[in-house]
Amino acid sequence: MSMLTFVTLSAVLVALTSAQAQVPFNHFQAPQSIRSANHIPVVSRTEDRHDDGAFNFKYLTGDGQSVQESGVTKRNHENDGNVIVKSGSYQFTSPEGITYQVTYTADEYGFHPVASHLPQPVVAPPVTF
Repeated sequence: MSMLTFVTLSAVLVALTSAQAQVPFNHFQAPQSIRSANHIPVVSRTEDRHDDGAFNFKYLTGDGQSVQESGVTKRNHENDGNVIVKSGSYQFTSPEGITYQVTYTADEYGFHPVASHLPQPVVAPPVTF
């Protein structure tokens, strides 16, 4: 590639990127796909927070999704700090029309969901010799 070709291509690239950077962008306006009928309103919402770290919240959306959760702080099992222990549930309807509900707890040992659609552990039969 000759030096003239390199300089010409560089100038074209700079011009293109400069023109693209000057396109106005309104970062406060949601994309059209979000502003369409896909918007799902929050029908109800409550939230309580306490100084000791405890909290409760719940909400319900216009398409039937619901979430509720509560949490408290407690000492960890090493007794050298605090952890938040949560419990709650959520419910939603799949695109196929199936309603799913999950209840859960979450603590220093992890997230523990319970739901009929989740895989269940298999209990091995006792072994006799």
